Amino acid sequence: MADNTIEQIFEQTWAIREESVYPRLLGKLSPTISNIPPEFFTGHPHHMDPPALWLHYGIIESPPDEMRDCWAYLSSGLSNPTPDQCANPKISEPSGIGFEVLMFTAERSPWAQKVMQWVMANQLLTAAGRTDFDLIEIFDRISLPPALRPPPPSAMEYLFVVPAPADIQQFELPTGRVENLLLLAITAAEMKFARAQEGGGLLEVLRHHGVSRITDPTRASTV
Repeated sequence: MADNTIEQIFEQTWAIREESVYPRLLGKLSPTISNIPPEFFTGHPHHMDPPALWLHYGIIESPPDEMRDCWAYLSSGLSNPTPDQCANPKISEPSGIGFEVLMFTAERSPWAQKVMQWVMANQLLTAAGRTDFDLIEIFDRISLPPALRPPPPSAMEYLFVVPAPADIQQFELPTGRVENLLLLAITAAEMKFARAQEGGGLLEVLRHHGVSRITDPTRASTV
């Protein structure tokens, strides 16, 4: 397949996600994307001069509306297809790395955007073989660097990866399927509980306390 055809499929897939799929899942979207800062790729310890394209990936913001009473932040770029996926699309297989990340907040949150940009950068570096980690999965816990934690008196030190709400949990692109992974900020005590009781146990506790969907950096620990 000619390179220009691969490029066209790539651009069409990107456009379908942002102009059709995301408005269907989230409603009204902000007109601009908050791109990943270059320093998230070039900082210690996984320095990499990123492909120029990665600097166009980022976070899309969606304000509350009649269907959703909170702000939503959704990544755009992790599901962008590889050249091989463009040349040989398989709907039953993942597009890109197979997922995007999502976060809900009660208030508009530049902090949420920054944290999610950092998560995106780490996943792109991991997919490129530049880290010793695996791509994130449901019930993983991610330690936030001190510089990315909410300011005191917030006790949030980790991100917890959980399934997104069923109505927006997954979608399909011409180049494959995509899962939305919901990120929740959690405390050190909650992280230890998840380690002891497994992720499903912590999710049940968060649900019991009504904090399993929206990240609130000011909330108290549930355990």
